[in-house]
Amino acid sequence: MKSNRNWMDYFIYLFWAFLAFTVIYDLFFVPIRSVYWFAGFLFALFLYYKKLLPKPVYVFMACIFVFQVFGELYFEFFYNIANYDKLDHFISGIEFCILFYYLFGQKVENKRYLILTAFLFSLSFSYAWEMVEYISDTYFGTTTVGVIMGDPIDYVGSGAQMIVPQYEDTILDMFYSFLGALSFVFGGLTFLKFKKKKTKRT
Repeated sequence: MKSNRNWMDYFIYLFWAFLAFTVIYDLFFVPIRSVYWFAGFLFALFLYYKKLLPKPVYVFMACIFVFQVFGELYFEFFYNIANYDKLDHFISGIEFCILFYYLFGQKVENKRYLILTAFLFSLSFSYAWEMVEYISDTYFGTTTVGVIMGDPIDYVGSGAQMIVPQYEDTILDMFYSFLGALSFVFGGLTFLKFKKKKTKRT
């Protein structure tokens, strides 16, 4: 019997295995961060088995998440490249717009309204995430607020430097998330306008 699986299916299985490994691996470094990876893993399974996203979109979102995991954990770009954090928040702004758009795309006929609502959802999530970072730093001893160059685990004794203060980092994070979400709105509305013109011609 011929299998109906294609490369996207195998990529998704590999993605899940990668997330499972990441959850266990990070327990030895920043255990509280493993909770975030585990939540992402559960959400990825939920999206897949509920068939809430088209498979190509799911794969695209998985690639973004893998990029974020490598940047935060394995390659530590977050702690070695000054502007990586801002790039991450810019991408996240787009990422959550895409997620919202496809989750509710079948239910909302007015695509312009859907795009603008996705924009608001992305902003709301980014603001909520900043609150999560503040709570994590305050009560669990993490170093998620502020841009630190150097060892984030041994921040005090390693000679690491905070190059962007905490309050400024929070404002910039929300600003870059806003820019990412805004770029989605611009791209989405432009696509709808182009599609409408093309339909009139045909």
